[in-house]
Amino acid sequence: MPDWAGQWRTIAVQAGSHEPPPPHLVPLQMREYGLDLQARLEGPVQYELLPDTLAFAEARLLTIHPFADLNGR
Repeated sequence: MPDWAGQWRTIAVQAGSHEPPPPHLVPLQMREYGLDLQARLEGPVQYELLPDTLAFAEARLLTIHPFADLNGR
């Protein structure tokens, strides 16, 4: 496994026309992402909201692009 695997990116990237936040903001944005997702999942499971929660989780992660190889792993 490469040394960088599983680490937040330390370089600027661009995905098509989308420019994710600069690398120094990735840890903060990932923390906020986790807290937002946690807030959405607190309390009893509301099955009718799960598709919305999953869409939020994917879209928000893709806007941050926390990994240098751009594929979200």
